[in-house]
Amino acid sequence: MKGEPIRAILRLHDIRCAGCLNTIESALRRHGAESVRIDLASHIAEITYRGLTSDADSYGAAVRAAGYRATFLGVVSQSPGSDGTEWTKPADGSSCGHNAE
Repeated sequence: MKGEPIRAILRLHDIRCAGCLNTIESALRRHGAESVRIDLASHIAEITYRGLTSDADSYGAAVRAAGYRATFLGVVSQSPGSDGTEWTKPADGSSCGHNAE
């Protein structure tokens, strides 16, 4: 078993339409995401997966492989016994550095 679900949060860059969203969502699902929610207005993607918290960065690589840029914002997890969510890895402001053509 791969453990409890983990949610990674990415800011997507250079997305303009539903086609962009479909391409990114497909790439993330092929990479192992159980669910993907992308908000075109805010350019925020929430990816739910099972694995290690440290695996979250690899979802940015999946977005880059699809030809887009992404900034990893952090990981959200449900705290045992808590009704809310908490950030377990703060945003570090790093960018993937890939420019889509």
